[in-house]
Amino acid sequence: MRDDDLPEIAAQLSDPRVAEWLAAIRPPVDPAQAREVLAVARDPLQTVRLLELSGRVIGGFCIGPRFWYWLDPRHQGGGHMTCALHAALGACFARDGPPLIATCREDNTASVALLHRLGFSPRPVTRRLFFHGAGSAMTCRDHVMTPEQWHFLNPPRRQAGKLILRPARQEDLATVQQLLEGETPAPPWPRPGADAVRAFLERHRFRGWADPALWIVETDERRAIAMALSTAGSGDTHLRPARLEAQLRPAVRAALSDPGGA
Repeated sequence: MRDDDLPEIAAQLSDPRVAEWLAAIRPPVDPAQAREVLAVARDPLQTVRLLELSGRVIGGFCIGPRFWYWLDPRHQGGGHMTCALHAALGACFARDGPPLIATCREDNTASVALLHRLGFSPRPVTRRLFFHGAGSAMTCRDHVMTPEQWHFLNPPRRQAGKLILRPARQEDLATVQQLLEGETPAPPWPRPGADAVRAFLERHRFRGWADPALWIVETDERRAIAMALSTAGSGDTHLRPARLEAQLRPAVRAALSDPGGA
């Protein structure tokens, strides 16, 4: 966000179709209030970005201690905010960070639907917030997204040469058991048996790039040929079957070394 964006931002936030849904906005937005938004954008604890379409600002969002957004009513319904927020959340959760909380009026059906599309979960209780645009307190609900929740709903995929790496799931039980057949039992791999493998899969479910995770190595035809256990994303990797370790290790380590490439 730049100084020369302020007139357009002030105009969009002054639109009653936008202002009535944003608790902190006091319409009409004057230059002083627009500069308050700019000050938030310059706060290093916030991630504020504008959306442009054909060189024109059509909205913006903030990913920080509070998660909020707006879109020019002339461009609502085209999927622009869904696309932008999906990309922004993917970048946000590629590094360690806290859960995100979006507070939304219960009668804001469009925003509630957007949050649900992105995977946010509604908290079970509501609360009241004062909205300047409405001139009264309105019933709101917090919607939460944790990093682990995002990764579970949007599992990363990594290219390793001609192979694809994806996080292992409980549905891969039979595949993991097959890849362990004939291997010499040794840490960190589990002992044979469905119960041990199920526990291993849960313990090494992908939760973020700072944690160990089990990856299935597939061909472009989705045929599983190996599995890799990473340690803290860019750390060492253990592969099975052992006969493929020397062949696959360089490509696998390179694919898992850059969280920002998800």
